[in-house]
Amino acid sequence: MKIFIHAITVLVFVALVSVPSLEADTYSVAGDTGDVAFTGFTDYNHASIGLQTTDQVNGLSAGNDPIPALDYSSFLYYLYFSVNPGSQGVDGTGVNTRYNLPYEDEEEWLYESVHELPPPHWNDSNAVYDHVTPGQDLDGYEFCTLGTGDRIYFTIASGGSIADDIIWTAIIGTPASLTQYADATDLWLQAGDDLDAISVQDFNLDGVYDAEDRILFSLTSGSPSAASGATIYSPGSLGLVVVANPSDIGLLNGDNVNALEGGVPEPSTLLLMSTALVGLLAARRKRKS
Repeated sequence: MKIFIHAITVLVFVALVSVPSLEADTYSVAGDTGDVAFTGFTDYNHASIGLQTTDQVNGLSAGNDPIPALDYSSFLYYLYFSVNPGSQGVDGTGVNTRYNLPYEDEEEWLYESVHELPPPHWNDSNAVYDHVTPGQDLDGYEFCTLGTGDRIYFTIASGGSIADDIIWTAIIGTPASLTQYADATDLWLQAGDDLDAISVQDFNLDGVYDAEDRILFSLTSGSPSAASGATIYSPGSLGLVVVANPSDIGLLNGDNVNALEGGVPEPSTLLLMSTALVGLLAARRKRKS
């Protein structure tokens, strides 16, 4: 019985530590042009990353998201996301609940969906964190604080001073460092596609896209390559790979993903999970004997 209780305790602990920290973060909000490009504990202006005041940061990443290999069906991993105003979500999900509440807005929240094993399946979206001021639209999100000297990866809304079908990168505080990280060809995009949310794993954190790097992204509704603004993609060796359809993460085809953060549990978390499962099995065998 003691082993069983210990195993349950470990599983609960794992559930708590396997979710990324929500205390230190960087984000952007829709319509945030002018003085502020993105916000952490400090606001950073557009000039700090080589942008114009009329540019809007659409999606952002620190480039260190633990994204799994393309055989996503074999992994336990998380997707955190926000949605555009008016996104309704599937009945019973966190998005849908907030869409129907008169005193909360669905676009203020960050939601979580988990691809679970076994067997491989998705759960629905659940609200995990209300980050922005009521009335704001959470547009880009990263689970860490970025500051001067850090590299940031981002996309720009259509109509800005630079292309909207490219993932850009820059060193914060060094405007001249602004350069392309991954272009439309790297991402298998068509003319007219508009990148929205991104989650990036740049293994070398050098701002150069290569074969070992991994990217998740969404496209704005109306993009030629977009089946839906709520579909999550990744660039494969032969074309776009669908990582999650809207229904997989509790959204409708007419919804739109705004911010995106993806990743697998840390190796230490997986070890804790294995330990807990071994404890459960040991307890079960002892009870049978």
